[in-house]
Amino acid sequence: MKRQVIHKPQVQSPPREFTKQVVRRIAEKYAKDKPVIRAVGWKVKALKDGSSEAIIGFFTYKPDRKSQVETVQVDVPKQISLKDLFGDTKVELYGFETVTTRIYPIRRICTMRKKRNKKRTTSQRKQIQPGEVIYSAGQNELGTICSIVDIVNSQNKTVSYILSAQHVLTNDTFTIGQDSVFQPKSNGQLRKVGTLRIVGEASNANLSEMTDYALAEISGNKPKTSEIKGLGLPDAPAGNIVSGDEVKKSGSTSAVTAGIVDFSTLIVPGGQNAPGDVFAFTVAAQPNQIFTDFATDGDSGSVVAVIDDTGKIKPAGLLVSWAELDTGERVYFALSISDILATLNATMHPNPNAVPDSD
Repeated sequence: MKRQVIHKPQVQSPPREFTKQVVRRIAEKYAKDKPVIRAVGWKVKALKDGSSEAIIGFFTYKPDRKSQVETVQVDVPKQISLKDLFGDTKVELYGFETVTTRIYPIRRICTMRKKRNKKRTTSQRKQIQPGEVIYSAGQNELGTICSIVDIVNSQNKTVSYILSAQHVLTNDTFTIGQDSVFQPKSNGQLRKVGTLRIVGEASNANLSEMTDYALAEISGNKPKTSEIKGLGLPDAPAGNIVSGDEVKKSGSTSAVTAGIVDFSTLIVPGGQNAPGDVFAFTVAAQPNQIFTDFATDGDSGSVVAVIDDTGKIKPAGLLVSWAELDTGERVYFALSISDILATLNATMHPNPNAVPDSD
């Protein structure tokens, strides 16, 4: 059977700073103090006549519901005038005079960290690299390394960190500067590879408990590589994430899978003024691949990379959770890596190769 390939639709692509302003203002106007609205997102849909339609999605969720999806009433207009939204503020609208609103009821939300099975050990020592496994401070849960990033400290020294999801690197309670993170040694036991240093405040992209980012300082001079497992050397991080972008994820459980960006800019009401201005985006799995899901347990923290028209691998997102809609469709949420780097004044680690060290 010939493998089906979903091609990137040709859509207009306004600058990401513009879409951030739109979703921030709409969340403030229509979703503030409405906890049932868990996220507000922007996407662009290509129409048959060659034009594009902007859609604002309201993701609604009632965590106390039991076995069936309830109809959630959300009072928002079917269309929103962007001219009226910005009022007297002069803003280039990039051809989008109005946006269409849609409601997306969520049945459940899950993170993707995985419980450690102590009876099953690996005899293979793991490398410190994006796409490889990482164990939490308590050594009981595992997830995936997203990226290796560098930050210049107050002593003008460059320090390298493991970037992943907060719920991967931490326990339910944690101590910055004391808790460690781990990887397997060749004898199946765990070795310390880093110390928790930074816990992000990306609450404007937080769709579930403990889904912010975190960084662990890599211990000593342990070799590390920026090469993404199963994908290759990354280029510069993706700046403008666009609906329809083809992406690939490298995770420690389901390895490399493919997807399509749906909502390119996502915010959670109530967090739109959070420090850091870290937004998110959503991904839908491509059909007809070995793994029908884009990600599964153990893939939390994975890097989601845009593959551009020239084949360059551009890290775009840090995978944090998934949601099942009332239609049964599953959507995946990722924090913007470029937003995280800007917040931390960090850069991607440049080292492409690392010689494996001993245990």
